[in-house]
Amino acid sequence: MQHASTGGHMMNMRGVKERGTLDQFVVHQATAEADMVTAAEVTHVYHTVKHGLSYNSGDCALKLTVRTLNDSSIAKNMSFGRTKAEAVVTDVLSPKAIEEVIKKLKSGATPLPFSLHTDASNKGNRKNVTTFVDLYSIMECFLKRLFQRRDDGFYGYLTRQKLQRLSPSDADGARQEFTAFLDTAISYVRKRFDFSEENWLFHLQPVSLASGKISFDDMEKIIERLHLAGR
Repeated sequence: MQHASTGGHMMNMRGVKERGTLDQFVVHQATAEADMVTAAEVTHVYHTVKHGLSYNSGDCALKLTVRTLNDSSIAKNMSFGRTKAEAVVTDVLSPKAIEEVIKKLKSGATPLPFSLHTDASNKGNRKNVTTFVDLYSIMECFLKRLFQRRDDGFYGYLTRQKLQRLSPSDADGARQEFTAFLDTAISYVRKRFDFSEENWLFHLQPVSLASGKISFDDMEKIIERLHLAGR
């Protein structure tokens, strides 16, 4: 009884109680529970990426799961921060996916044909997917818009507002600088990208999803122009 009332004993008992509280939030390594928590976290990240959701929405969904399944020791110990989720994608899911695809392509006597897959970007409620077959038309449209903006002397609303506040001579000088800038941009784009029909990307335009229906004749022409026959 005397020992139990000493300061050292009471401090030790307080430490045991605090460790018991912390144990609720710490997953000890090399345990079945730790493996289950890891598997659950990876699955949650995979589900988020598969459905094109943001890391923020995945984190929000996990917080809701933890609150609704508060009696689950697995759910309580799961975490989904952006940095952690991104690391799971780049260091775990992505290498495994690439490994499986390469294994599939190399299986069998005849290698399987494959296509290029690109990531998609979201703009508002629209999802934009761009592939290399669209690159020529994208660059051509971009160059035309640069020419049109230069030739029409088109400026945005804020630019027009600021030009109106300048003296006539200063406004003319600013317009000349804008035109010179667009000329430089046009020259750079034309120098860095081949807009001639010799560019192999030019011949791939018929197979773009934006072109509508893809015909057999289009495929034949592509094979002929790119010298793919017999390869």
